[in-house]
Amino acid sequence: MAVPSQSGALAYTGSAQTPNWANYESTKLTLGGTTSGTNAGSYEATFTPKANYQWQDGSTTAKTAVWRIEQAKIAVVPSQSGALTYTGGAQSPSWSNYDSTKLTLGGTTSGTAAGNYNATFTPKENYQWQDGSVAAKNAAWAIQKAAGTLALSPHLHDPGRLHKEQEHHCDQEQHGGGLGHRIAQRRCGSEREREHGHGDCH
Repeated sequence: MAVPSQSGALAYTGSAQTPNWANYESTKLTLGGTTSGTNAGSYEATFTPKANYQWQDGSTTAKTAVWRIEQAKIAVVPSQSGALTYTGGAQSPSWSNYDSTKLTLGGTTSGTAAGNYNATFTPKENYQWQDGSVAAKNAAWAIQKAAGTLALSPHLHDPGRLHKEQEHHCDQEQHGGGLGHRIAQRRCGSEREREHGHGDCH
């Protein structure tokens, strides 16, 4: 007789599992050793010929058959879910495709300033990435800049108001007479020339 071997693959489910066996006949062999398991990894079952049976090499002692439960696969690396905007306080992103029972979160997991950050995700003991690797993978996330506000000067908001205030100031200075009156006339003319292209103070 040939020693039985595992038939078909098993992957971690969180529950106890038992392999199927090729070349196993319970009327000829006694199954022993570790016959079921929960965690991913290798196990050893034993097969012993019953009375009136022997192995191909003529022996009748128990032989070991190794069987495995493979790590469950995680299809995608988590990614940021929803946008964050600068608030002045520390923030942490929400993650899509993140299951804390399967992955360990690390790297930079919170931030205050607007900018880009990198978190890491590492498969836990019974899990692996889709490509079969178990090393940490990076996941970028960001805090966006807050929208700015600009307060306009009343003069910029209403240019006509600035012109009226300048005319009123000219009129007040011109009423003084004498040297001050002549200086005011010159300044008034210059201001109005800048506004209208000519000056006309009397």
